[in-house]
Amino acid sequence: MRCPDLSELPPPPSGKTGFPWTAASARVPDEKNLPRISVVTPSYNQGKFLEETIRSVLLQGYPDLEYIVVDGGSTDDSVEIIRKYERWIASWVSEPDQGQADAINKGFARARGQIVAWLNSDDYYLPDVLGAVASRFVSGESPGLVFGEIFRLDASQSRILYKTGYAVAPDKMLEQVQIPFQPASFFNRTVLSAVGTLDVTLKYVMDADIILKIMANAGVDYVPAPLAVFRIHENSKTSTADDKFGEELLIVLDRILANRMRYPKLLAMNENKLRCGFYRLISKHFYMGNRFRESLRYTVLAVKAYPPSLFDIVRDEGLRWLIRRLMPASVYRSLSLLYRSKR
Repeated sequence: MRCPDLSELPPPPSGKTGFPWTAASARVPDEKNLPRISVVTPSYNQGKFLEETIRSVLLQGYPDLEYIVVDGGSTDDSVEIIRKYERWIASWVSEPDQGQADAINKGFARARGQIVAWLNSDDYYLPDVLGAVASRFVSGESPGLVFGEIFRLDASQSRILYKTGYAVAPDKMLEQVQIPFQPASFFNRTVLSAVGTLDVTLKYVMDADIILKIMANAGVDYVPAPLAVFRIHENSKTSTADDKFGEELLIVLDRILANRMRYPKLLAMNENKLRCGFYRLISKHFYMGNRFRESLRYTVLAVKAYPPSLFDIVRDEGLRWLIRRLMPASVYRSLSLLYRSKR
């Protein structure tokens, strides 16, 4: 179905302005070769943010959108919000599930679009995203994945551009385990079907797992612009369990090394470089989860696996990387503030 006009949707809550409340994306011309885009929103008790998510999808101005909402049996006002917009939602359900990955798999099983994506119920798209993404899929070689940048939105409502920094060399992304941001990622349905469903045993890195599989089986394309807003709040997994991401990344690494045939592009890669990339990412998550000794350990393992990475670590993070991993974050911040005040 086509995306509705702003005037067709229910009025926004009092005080809400801008996109996606009082402004909409430009209408994308209805051309015959435009692929259908299916967007799935998994949700559970996120009524506080859900309406903004829904409107950001519906107000993309895209002529062939299939929007699917899979709610896990919320007990807040989520279902009321979904019903408010169900006229423009192709399919929705509210029932218990096995978690986020299971909800997304349910949505993908219903999806019929050539391009598929999921947008969590506490994130939202920026305007004019679907048209820009579709043009990447229909021009030239059809990639397995199209991705862009994101804004991070914190509790103070400050939006910070969170750049990948590696889009200049997308062929090196896999080697360095540089994983595109999930809210700004869109998948070729054929490639996604070939690599399989999201792993329901993974609670924190199921997005990284499926994206790595796609990157290891097909090409990627990059949109040099922010496409989505990733919200950080007190109940988000990124805020409450960053170290769990590190633990699950170790599981993903072990699975890759045990079955590299599933990852064709990895067969020709240097295994030590791959380990190094994973260890650096794991170190980052352990640091953010206040597990500083383990963070240091995996930084050391990264250098041991591929010694030239030491120069990359110093270049990318500066000499402070060792200090940051040896002392608690609160002490490091206090010393940093003291240093700046004395300058």
